[in-house]
Amino acid sequence: MCGRYVTPSDRAIEDFWHIGARNSGRWIQSFNVAPTTQVPMIRQDAQGELELAAARWGLIPFWWKQDKPPTLSFNARSEEAAQKPMWRQSLRTHRCIMPAHGQAAGVDADHFA
Repeated sequence: MCGRYVTPSDRAIEDFWHIGARNSGRWIQSFNVAPTTQVPMIRQDAQGELELAAARWGLIPFWWKQDKPPTLSFNARSEEAAQKPMWRQSLRTHRCIMPAHGQAAGVDADHFA
C-alpha cells in the first residue's frame, strides 16, 4: 500500500462485502486518507461474522513500549513481513481488510505492486 489512498463510503463497503447496515453512517468517501487517521476496516467479530469497524491506519506492535507510535508502521513488503519483528506476530494472528477504492490523486502508480 502507498502513503495515501481513497476509501469507499460505508454503504459501498456494506454492499460489496454483504455486511448488514448495523454500521452505517460512520464514513463518507475520503479521497486523501493519510497514515495514522481513522479508517474503515473489516474484521471478524466474536461470532465469526464480518463487521465494519474503525481503526488507526498504522501498526503499533504489542511489544512497543514508547509513548509515541512507531513511524513508517503503515507499510510492509509482503515478501518480508513474515520474518520482520514489526509484522510477524500480527500477520499470523491479527488480520483485517482495509477497503480501498483507489490511490489518492498525485500518488505515483509505480508505488503499487
